[in-house]
Amino acid sequence: MAASKDLIYHNRLTSAQVADLLLLFSFGKERFNLAKFAFAYIMDPRNYNKVTKNFIFNGTSQELWYYLGNIS
Repeated sequence: MAASKDLIYHNRLTSAQVADLLLLFSFGKERFNLAKFAFAYIMDPRNYNKVTKNFIFNGTSQELWYYLGNIS
């Protein structure tokens, strides 16, 4: 997880690249936490829906959108 966050922090990735990176993690909580972290550093926030397609449960996608809608 630390290496993934470091990669995201130091490189301006696209939403599609973050989506692919999430596939390296098998647990939804890890994917969710990385997706929350990555949003602040991506090049194309309008395409972040590509990231949510890699969540197994629809509720996790909704939880991410709720979180992103409430960050300042």
